[in-house]
Amino acid sequence: MKATEILADPLVEVTAMLLTPPARELYALLWRAGLLEVEHRAPKRPAAEVRELRPAG
Repeated sequence: MKATEILADPLVEVTAMLLTPPARELYALLWRAGLLEVEHRAPKRPAAEVRELRPAG
């Protein structure tokens, strides 16, 4: 048992587990039918101002 499962409400957890797959399938169906549109928005700042993350060390 995970630590997060101990604090979670069992009814909410079961409901989420049951509704998540059908919600994903419905989203995919609507997307394929052309009723939903996915947009990839450009960053608000120019690329020159965006700093890259580098590992410490």
